[in-house]
Amino acid sequence: MVVRMVFDWKKEGIPGLSKTIGFLVLGAVLAVGGNLGRLATALEYSPYSTRGNSTLEAKSSGLDKDYAFGWSNGKLETLTLLIPDFYGGGSNTPLPKDSASEKALRSQGMDPAQINGFVKGAPTYWGDQPFTGGPIYGSVILVFLAILGIWAAPKESLITFGTIIVLSLMLSWGKNLAWFNYLLFDILPGYNKFRAVSMALGMTLFAIPILGMISLEKLAQKKELKPLLISGGIVGGLVLILAVASGAFFRFEGPADANFPDWLASAIKIDRKSMLSASAWKSFAFIAVSMGLIYFYLKGKISDMILGLGLIALITLDVWTINRRYLNTESFQGNPSRQFFAETPAEKSIAGDQGYFRVLPLTEGLTQGARTSYRFNSLGGYHGAKLRRYQDLVDYQIQPELEAFIAKAQEGNFDWESIGVINMLNTKYLIAGAEANAVFENPEPTAQLGFQAKS
Repeated sequence: MVVRMVFDWKKEGIPGLSKTIGFLVLGAVLAVGGNLGRLATALEYSPYSTRGNSTLEAKSSGLDKDYAFGWSNGKLETLTLLIPDFYGGGSNTPLPKDSASEKALRSQGMDPAQINGFVKGAPTYWGDQPFTGGPIYGSVILVFLAILGIWAAPKESLITFGTIIVLSLMLSWGKNLAWFNYLLFDILPGYNKFRAVSMALGMTLFAIPILGMISLEKLAQKKELKPLLISGGIVGGLVLILAVASGAFFRFEGPADANFPDWLASAIKIDRKSMLSASAWKSFAFIAVSMGLIYFYLKGKISDMILGLGLIALITLDVWTINRRYLNTESFQGNPSRQFFAETPAEKSIAGDQGYFRVLPLTEGLTQGARTSYRFNSLGGYHGAKLRRYQDLVDYQIQPELEAFIAKAQEGNFDWESIGVINMLNTKYLIAGAEANAVFENPEPTAQLGFQAKS
C-alpha cells in the first residue's frame, strides 16, 4: 500500500495521491463494515482469552512465543509453492502401490490389514512444523510467471507485489527467522494475538497470481523473448536439479522416524525421496509446456486466445491434481455427523447415568477434541481462542494431575484421591477407548456445589 502511494505521488502529485487514499479509506470502511459483527465479538472476547491479560504473575499477557510460533514454516518449506511434495505432503499421506514402506512391512511378515492401514496414512511429512494437513502450493506455473516479473513487470507492480511476497514469506518463517519475527512480536500491536504465523502465506498466494498475470501481459505487449528464457531457465533448472539429485542435498529425516524401527524409518525416507522426485518432475513438465506456449505466442505461431485457454487449462490441471487430494467426492456426504458422532459402546454405557457430571476423554486429550461434548459435559474440548483462566488451570493443575494419575494407573494403581482438581470439577467418568470396558468410573467426584453469599 505504501509503495503504491509513493508511486502515485511521484507520478500524479497530490491529486493522484489523494485519489488513492480515498479509495483505500473506502475499501477499509467496506471491509470493516462487512465484518463488524465478528470484529466486535472478537474484541469483546479477546481480553478473557489466552490472547488477553495474564491472570498469573508468572505469565505475560498475550500468547507466549512458543505457542505463537509453533506453526512456523521452514525456510526451505517455501519450495512447496513450486513442488507440492517437497516435504512429503501432509503428515498422513497415502503411499502408492508397492512403495518402499509397503515392501518393508511385507518383508517383516506384517498383517495385510496393518500394512494397508499404514500406507493409507504414512508419516511422510518431514518439515519443521509439528504436523500439517498438506502443503501450501501456489501452482508452479503461477510462481514461474511471478518470477518472470523481475524482468517483465512494470517497476511499481514488481515492487508492490514483490514486497508483499517477500514480507509474507518472512512472516511465515516465524521462529526460523527469529531476529525479525520476535522483534515484531514484541513491538507490533496485536501481533502476539495471531493464531499461527504460517497464515501469512495467504498474502503470498494472493500476490503471486496477480504479479504473474501482470508480467505475462507486459511480456505479450513487448514481445521480448529474453525474460522468458531467463525466468524459465532459473525456475525450470531449480526444479530439474531437485528432480534428478534431491538425494545429494537432503537426508529426508523427520521427527516421526523415532517412533519406528530402523528398517521402517529407512523405507519411509526412500518414499519421501521418491515423492519429492516425482512431484518435481511433474512441476518441470508444467513449466516446460507453459513456457512452450508462451514461446510460440511470442514467435507468432499461436494466437492470444490459444495462449490464454492453454494456460488456463494447464493451471487448472496443475492445482486440481493437488487439491483433489484434500477436497474430493469423499468430502461431500449427506450427513457426515451421523458417522462421526455414532455412539460407541463406551458412550452407551455412560448414557444411562442421568446425573450431573463431567467426562474426561483420554482418547482425545484435554484440549484437542470436542467429540465428547456432543453427548456429555466434557472436562476438555478444543477452541482456537481458549479462555485464559481455564487454560491456566489445565496447564498448571489438571494436566500434571492427569499425567501422574495415568502413570500410576498403568501400574495398576488407580489413585483417585490424587486428582483433586479433576474431582473438584465433578469428573465422574474417564474414557480410554471405544469399548464399554474402556470406561472407568471415578468414585471421588465432587458433587455440584452451590455458593450462598452471607448477608
